[in-house]
Amino acid sequence: MVETMILTHIYLLMGCGFPLAASYILLSGGIFPSEWVIWSLSGVLVLGVGDSAAAILGKWHGTTRWRELSAKTQEGSSYLVVATAATYYFCISVIDPNGNYLFLCYIMAAIAAAVVEGRTYQYDNLVLSMFFFSVVIFFVTIFADEHGHY
Repeated sequence: MVETMILTHIYLLMGCGFPLAASYILLSGGIFPSEWVIWSLSGVLVLGVGDSAAAILGKWHGTTRWRELSAKTQEGSSYLVVATAATYYFCISVIDPNGNYLFLCYIMAAIAAAVVEGRTYQYDNLVLSMFFFSVVIFFVTIFADEHGHY
């Protein structure tokens, strides 16, 4: 029990820091463009806001469990999507007001992350931010044209 608790905290820290470290590596240590600033915050936003909203509000309002032995509910996962999308909308309006074109990518990534979060038993703090960051980059790449414009 104690070992699991210690690892959970380490996984949470690693999950929050992974997108920032990955952004720094992918940009070869350069200055972050405004959309990369928002992407690098994805660990903190999806874990700190989305996963927290899923845990708290899912415990209060959740009735439909993802699995029989799991405490995670589908209603909690929907709160993850709503909280993450609302936070991203706020961040876009503050950090990059011209970045509204990427909002659909964040919503689709939040939906995919909510399903992953709901279906995992453990280590969701580590897996969730890595998955969310990768899916955001994937959807942005899909929606970009051949010149890199969105």
